[in-house]
Amino acid sequence: MPVCWWSSRALIGAIAWNLITWYFGLPSSSSHALIGGMVGAAIAASSTVLWAGVIDKVVIPMVISPIVGVIAGYFVMLAIYWIFRHKNPGKLNRGFRWAQTCSAAGMAFGHGMQDAAKTMGIVVLALQVGGLQTGSSIPLWVFFVCAAVLSAGTYAGGWRIMRTLGRKVIELGPPQGFAAEVTASVILYVAAIGFGAPISTTHTITSAIMGVGATKRISAVRWGVAGNIITAWVLTFFPPPAR
Repeated sequence: MPVCWWSSRALIGAIAWNLITWYFGLPSSSSHALIGGMVGAAIAASSTVLWAGVIDKVVIPMVISPIVGVIAGYFVMLAIYWIFRHKNPGKLNRGFRWAQTCSAAGMAFGHGMQDAAKTMGIVVLALQVGGLQTGSSIPLWVFFVCAAVLSAGTYAGGWRIMRTLGRKVIELGPPQGFAAEVTASVILYVAAIGFGAPISTTHTITSAIMGVGATKRISAVRWGVAGNIITAWVLTFFPPPAR
């Protein structure tokens, strides 16, 4: 079975799942939808799946990164509470609104290191399959196109996911948003630069938000919404067996 056949099916499956979860406002992982689609399509095409690489580079980081996000987010928020415990809340919120400009930029950079890199890899694969390129180098125009498309997608429909993360899981103020973004950014950088692991930006920021929210009180996190999100995470890579 030609590579172009199963690679196109992988992309169709990933896009369809992303649209479904986007419609319901569930922050699922585009990264794992893509990787899961590739694995599923390869199995359907009777191609060889390098399971050792899938487990080491995808499954293990997929499980570890949200756990680290929850724990790190919790302690980063505790540190902020302690450092600024004597500050005026109004002035503190204004200061963290400015600080969030930097933390949000850091998150965007981490997003590019993770999600944009995977997208560029698929484009290079398509170029190779189509006979338009040899080798694994990434053309300069691919960088700009992927950046533009990611930005356009965030602008066009990202508000659904933002509303879930910023309002439905926990009410985030500027200090909480700053703590979650800094936590997620560091995890994304460490995973990309230190381990070369394709972790999910969505999983990382969502788990960091849960950890930050838990510093108020455990019940402050809407765990029903969080449970729906986690279920979508699991189904993204491990769909239920057909009957």
